[in-house]
Amino acid sequence: MFGYHLQEYDLKNELSVCCGGLGSVYMAIHRPTHRRVAIKKIKLDLIEEVNLIQQEIYITRQLQHQNILSYDTSFVNDLDLYIVAPLMVYGSCRDVLNYYSSGFPEAAVAIILRDVINGLEYVHSKGFIHRGIRASHMLISHLGTVLLSGLRGVGELIVNGRRQRVLHSLPPQAKDALNWLSPEVLEQNMLGYNEKSDIYSLAICACELANGVEPFADMPCTLMFTEKVRGYAPKLLDSITLSEYNNSDPSDELQAMFLNRRFSESFHQFVDMCSRREPSMRPKVDYCRS
Repeated sequence: MFGYHLQEYDLKNELSVCCGGLGSVYMAIHRPTHRRVAIKKIKLDLIEEVNLIQQEIYITRQLQHQNILSYDTSFVNDLDLYIVAPLMVYGSCRDVLNYYSSGFPEAAVAIILRDVINGLEYVHSKGFIHRGIRASHMLISHLGTVLLSGLRGVGELIVNGRRQRVLHSLPPQAKDALNWLSPEVLEQNMLGYNEKSDIYSLAICACELANGVEPFADMPCTLMFTEKVRGYAPKLLDSITLSEYNNSDPSDELQAMFLNRRFSESFHQFVDMCSRREPSMRPKVDYCRS
């Protein structure tokens, strides 16, 4: 349906910048069908990690699921790569969070996580570790469905037809995702990491969605790393967790909002369970769905 010629597309307004400023995402009209699409335009002459983009396109085409962002087609024009995808009219969950400083209501977080977990379970079933679970990689369609994106950094557990138990390498562009990565990914030791590292990231993302900002956001990288390795668990901010701290300031407007709300016990348990220090103590993704 979608062609390989730039003339078939009418690029409209720029929606966001991507690839470290070397690319942009546009809303566009596919002229033959008059359908609105999203087009990612990447400057190939300036980007160094072209192989990562090739891998993203290749893996995205392998993964066909209602909660995974698909690519309709891709082509090169001059020195620019164009990737055509369905238009996510509401942007990412991170975009929407910018209008909710204290985070989303628990019911909204539950709906988002339901779709994310469905997509993540599919990713794991195909032998991949996502390694990039965060609100900016959760896109919202016109129907309100949440789709996982950010497949450029996925890790492959199946190599040359054989399944590996663990991976050891850091994901590409890890510096942009340090707050979401699990302790075992950051440690880079001989034990490696598996799909359970995504479960830890899921807990961080649950806090990001509910609190309005991810845990460790204002913390220096070295301190963040130390806290994770020591087993510090991220928390949902409400009257239960803030009452544990003596330095809570009720006069602070944002803290007052946190103190006046209370998340369910099951939500707290979900975050605690998924953010355990030891990967073996975290649930598998299919258990998270229940």
